[in-house]
Amino acid sequence: MSRTDPNPLFRRAAVVGIGSTDYTKRSGRTEWALAVEAITHALASGRRAYVHVIQGEALANGQPLGPGDALKSQGEREVRVEGTRAAEILLFDLP
Repeated sequence: MSRTDPNPLFRRAAVVGIGSTDYTKRSGRTEWALAVEAITHALASGRRAYVHVIQGEALANGQPLGPGDALKSQGEREVRVEGTRAAEILLFDLP
């Protein structure tokens, strides 16, 4: 990020739509089913992850998390997040 960049999240964050691709629309799964599937985020060497549950329930690297809970991950190669109930989750990939 340069000092002249007006958007501090440019190339640092992603917004993903659930059920918005042709593949997922034809998959026969509901948006609910897609929302609670697991995601795995690979971490580059020396990177850390921070997972925060805004609402709902999830497992992060096997640890149960509820609203307001967080998981800090250091020295891991990946972070696996599984929704156990519909959830809003923030995942930060940190230096």
